[in-house]
Amino acid sequence: MFTVIEAACSSIINASVALVLKYVIKGLKVAKSEFDSDGSAIGQLRELIDYLEAVDTLKHSTDEQQVARLIEQHQLSYEHVPSIHLNSFEVWNTLVHRLPLSMLLQHISKIASQGLLEPTCDTSKHMIERLQNVDEIVSEKIHPYSVLISMRTYEQGKGLRRKWTRNSNIVAALNSTLNTSIQNVPRTGKRYLIAVKVGDNMFRCAVRGAPVISTTLAAALMSMLISRKEEHFQLLLLLPTGALNLKLSADMQISEICDQIAGFSVSYGGMLPYNARDLSLPIKWAISNKLPVDVFLVLTDCRECISDISPAEALKQYRKDMNLPEAKYINCAMSTNRLRFADPSDNGMLDIAGFDENAPRVIHDFVLGNL
Repeated sequence: MFTVIEAACSSIINASVALVLKYVIKGLKVAKSEFDSDGSAIGQLRELIDYLEAVDTLKHSTDEQQVARLIEQHQLSYEHVPSIHLNSFEVWNTLVHRLPLSMLLQHISKIASQGLLEPTCDTSKHMIERLQNVDEIVSEKIHPYSVLISMRTYEQGKGLRRKWTRNSNIVAALNSTLNTSIQNVPRTGKRYLIAVKVGDNMFRCAVRGAPVISTTLAAALMSMLISRKEEHFQLLLLLPTGALNLKLSADMQISEICDQIAGFSVSYGGMLPYNARDLSLPIKWAISNKLPVDVFLVLTDCRECISDISPAEALKQYRKDMNLPEAKYINCAMSTNRLRFADPSDNGMLDIAGFDENAPRVIHDFVLGNL
């Protein structure tokens, strides 16, 4: 009995694979003539033929309403849609109900430019519901930095070739998504010293890899994430006069942290003096204060280090003085495309040029020794 069932299942699978291969190589017409010449195909084979026919029809269609209908009827995805239809209100109105939330965030400017997020559009209500859906945010493991990029993109009200009217309810929902997505950031259990260079450039410069994000905003986000997820952390501002230990609490919002950093930037008028460019200063400060640190995370826009000692030498000294041989140093020059401060022979040092959506994950893996 089982042998017969297994043979039948194997036959169906083999026929399905053969059908797909024939479609890919020879096209729909030849595939149908071989596997469904008289229209008698049934079961899974029938479903697959109908699906391939829908994909093929969509690929050649010039009717956006037909495209939207095919997407809905056959549960087609974004990748199936020809680029000519990706400026269609009807198509995006359907895709908003089909795409994963992570893809909606990625394409939020396109969705907004179609008018789908305006208060008078019913689709905006659906979008808000999804942005506030905790289960969806957590199951897709959406990272806060990805949300921040989408939020800043939407808040600008314009892209390279499109404009839209901002909906305050969408902005509020994106803020909710950002806070919820913090659940997706894993804890490392390490002790952090976060050092942020203060200066006018940090507020004005865009992050390389995410041009809608200022370096200050990116630094504020990383500070907030660490304060929310880790038990031991310090935030150090690199000022013209030296290092300032800034009070950072786990309940602070990103806007509050950003305002504090920006406040010091204004106070010092954007100067770039010795101390603000001394990327060894966080380590020297920790030595002076006998502060146990597992990870030094330096967030800056500097491509140069002006110091009496290199970060590599300072880290060696810190490890020796504090008896912490595994202490690590990460330098993120967020607005540049190249830098080299880390000692290539030291597995506990990492340079990151730019700061795209992958950077926080790289930092996490490096801290845990998974790189």
